[in-house]
Amino acid sequence: MSSLLVVEAVVVVKLRCPYCGYVWDYRGKKSRYATCPNCLRKVDIQKNRVE
Repeated sequence: MSSLLVVEAVVVVKLRCPYCGYVWDYRGKKSRYATCPNCLRKVDIQKNRVE
């Protein structure tokens, strides 16, 4: 009997929206753009990371 285990890693990235200044933990699957949950504008993930 064989079993298959699928594990997905969740990556959390802290982002700051350049339009409204909102900061949030992004847990999505996209690698280029995320949508700001406050103003709903597209945010470049690479350029708007908060350390």
